[in-house]
Amino acid sequence: MNGCRELHDLWAGRKGEFDFIMMMAKIGVRLGYERQENILISQSSIPQLQELTNCFDAIGGKKIRSLNPVGYFGWAKMLEKERITRADVPRIPPHLLAYSTLTKDDKEVNHVYGLLKSEREWIEWIPNHVIEVPVNSGIGIHLDSSNIDYLETAPCDDIFNDYVDQYVKKYQPVPDIRVISEKYGDRSNEKIYHFYEIDNKWTDLYNSDQQGT
Repeated sequence: MNGCRELHDLWAGRKGEFDFIMMMAKIGVRLGYERQENILISQSSIPQLQELTNCFDAIGGKKIRSLNPVGYFGWAKMLEKERITRADVPRIPPHLLAYSTLTKDDKEVNHVYGLLKSEREWIEWIPNHVIEVPVNSGIGIHLDSSNIDYLETAPCDDIFNDYVDQYVKKYQPVPDIRVISEKYGDRSNEKIYHFYEIDNKWTDLYNSDQQGT
């Protein structure tokens, strides 16, 4: 478990975070709660997956478990070198792949947001599935040192309205995803993304391009 502890605390940037999570999970079991395990897959974490899931299994209790690549949001955008590719999937223990959609095809996944494809595959998929592509995306609020004081003191309505304004400012000028996928998509990239992640990546490239002109 030492490997899991050290890797998790390094990524979280908080020493003792792993032990705290395990403690809370054990308390939840005693109280009869069902826990939700979202286990992130990266180049570094694949060798730790079996050890980590063994730790969770030892806690017992009811659980919902999912395995997903490292998300493309917040500071995790700086970890693109850690993102897995199709070539990495065979390194994941087969029995753990059941908790992921990595090996499932489009017909086995209920919603586009559940699909996992490489950037190359998304570029090829989008032109033939544009009707299925959602027009609305989620708004995420990520806590960090720059916004914690504001989030702790501002009225909820103000926070919501501010983030909606930020969302509209970021996404409203962005062209149709078919356009930005053709211009900013990397057809040689085999790294795996959810739809919302690749959409965010191309949108960031578009906005960066606009700011530079």
